[in-house]
Parts: sequence; structure tokens; C-alpha cells
Amino acid sequence: MDKLLKNGFWAGTAGALVVLVIVFAVLVAPKFATQANLEKEIRSKGKDLKNMTAKADENIKQWTERKTAMLGSYGKITDFYAASDKHLERWFDGFNGQDRGTFMARYREEVQKLEASLTERKTEIGIPDATNPTIRRFGFNWEEPLPDQWAAIIQGGPGEEARVLKDLQKRFWTRQRVAHAVLKGDVKVTRVHDFRFFRKLANLQSAGWDQVPTGADAVFWPGVKSDQPGQMPRNFQEYELPNGLGRTFTFGFALMLPYSEIPKILKEILNPDLEPRNESGDARLLVNLLGAQVTLRDQNKPLISYWYYEGDEAHRAAQKDKALKDAGITDIGPRDVLFAMTCQVVDFEPVKVQKLTAEPVAVEPSAPK
Repeated sequence: MDKLLKNGFWAGTAGALVVLVIVFAVLVAPKFATQANLEKEIRSKGKDLKNMTAKADENIKQWTERKTAMLGSYGKITDFYAASDKHLERWFDGFNGQDRGTFMARYREEVQKLEASLTERKTEIGIPDATNPTIRRFGFNWEEPLPDQWAAIIQGGPGEEARVLKDLQKRFWTRQRVAHAVLKGDVKVTRVHDFRFFRKLANLQSAGWDQVPTGADAVFWPGVKSDQPGQMPRNFQEYELPNGLGRTFTFGFALMLPYSEIPKILKEILNPDLEPRNESGDARLLVNLLGAQVTLRDQNKPLISYWYYEGDEAHRAAQKDKALKDAGITDIGPRDVLFAMTCQVVDFEPVKVQKLTAEPVAVEPSAPK
């Protein structure tokens, strides 16, 4: 009996071993190959990951350097425009912009001085009236609101009067820039024909300075779209800079001058060093050109024939004078042209400049949804 039990035990053990061997051979042994393949793939992936990490580190370095460079450029650009804006934002010497009466008195005084400096140079201001040449219109087209117009401005809301005063001051400096181009650039200008800003000073009805020359005196402003030639564009909107950094300040002026003087006036208007600088050397008014147009307003004189004895210069001169007199011509010099320019300055807002740094910004992880 014991012998049978022992034989059965060993027989069962042997059978179990056979089953284990079969299971191992069928189920476990193939997994060794799979394990080897996975380990090989892991090593390959680890190598790829290492390479990717190295590339990522290089990319991060490059983008960090790029970010630093862009921040540096942003700072230089905003500093440049902030410094340039100082020339536009300043008040008359000794005035802080708090009192309207004081400002307007000083404004009128400075206007007279500016125009007098040009008339001393034989530059006429404004277009003579067809029926009365002593009356002149347009010219620098100064805005000077009347008492009832100031009342309408004040009704526009708190701060509207201060805004208009500041606008008048900026517009004065812009007109002064054109006068300085004539005076300091020694440009021969026969007449200041017209000057205007394309955005209205305020929401006023029938403001005198909003009227425009018509007929032969009309100005076609280049670079600005208008419903009718020679008219002002309706509801003109200045370009707003991103992030509230300011907006453009668009103006146009028209001068009567000899054609040969056009390169000089162009050079002087666009020259930022035309304006006096402050002690730090950063006060100047930067002017951008939108368009320019030359119009010949007078026809060339007709061809006039005359005869004279060849070789007799005295007779030649006498015959020429007689022919001109008979034709009613007293001036045969070059004709003046009407030169119109449309320009912009940037009315910058330094207080809106963002304080950006190259330091990384911590980002809060989003809550799981």
C-alpha cells in the first residue's frame, strides 16, 4: 500500500512537472523574446528622449535669447517714441495748461509772432479774397473757439475743455514745424495757402476752421480718401496704436512756391533735427509723409513771335519788350506751383508702455475638469 502511494506521488509530481514545462514552454518562454524587444525599444526610446531633451534645451535657449532681444527692441522703440513725444506734449514756456484765458491770450500772441516772422520773409499768409485782396482766408487756419463754442465744448463732458486746450497746443507746435521749415531751411515760399487737421478739434457746428478752399483754390490732399475732391473726409478716424500706446496725428498743408524749392521743403519737414533739442538731446518732432502733390495752377504763357535785325541786340531787346507789352505780359519768370503735403506725427502715450521683463512667468496649473 505504501509502495503504491509513493509511486502515485512521484507519478503526480512528474505529471505536474511535465505540465509546468509545457506551460513554461508555451506561455513563459515566448515572453523572454518580447521582454528583450521591449528592453531594446526602451533603450532606443531613452536615446531618442535624450536627443530630444538636448534639442529642447537648445530651442529653449534660442527662444529665450529671442525673447530677450524682442524685449530689448520693444524698450528701445517705446523709449524712442516717448522721447520724441516730449516735444509735442510741452506747453508754452511758463504755462501749465490750467487756465483757459491765460492759454488763449498766449496762443494769440504766439500766432501773431509766428506769422510776423514769415511776412518779414515776404511770405504771404492766406488766400486773398477775390473781391477784396486785403482780406485773407485759410493760411494757417488757426482754431480759436468763440465763447459760445467753448460752452458747447464744456458740455461735452468732464475733461473736454482740458483735452481741447491740449489739442490746440499740439496743433500749434505742428504748424510751427512748417513755419520753421520755411524760416530755418531758408525756403522761398510765396504763400501759406492752407493748413488743416483731418480730425475735428471738437464736435462743433459750422466751425470756421472746418471750411475748405473751393474752386481754383481747392487743395487735393494726397494720401487721404475723400468723398469729393478738394473736400475733407467725413468722420475721419486716426489710427490707434496697439495696447493704448497712442494714435496718429494727421495734418496737411499747402504752399505756393517755386518748383525748384520743393526738394528743400521736403527735406526740412522730414528733418527731425529741425527742432531745438533739450539738454538731454531728445526733444524733436518726428514727421511721417503720407503723400505729396504738385499742382500747376497757372497756364504757361503763349508763344510770342517778334522780328529784329540780326546782330542788333538793342533792336532785339526793344522788339521783345514791345511784343510782350502788346500781349499784356509783364512777368515771364517761372510759375509758382501749389505744393500739398499730408503728414502724420505719432501722439504717443508713454504711461501705457508695459513693464516687460525676460523673467519666466509662472503659470498656475489648470484645475482638472
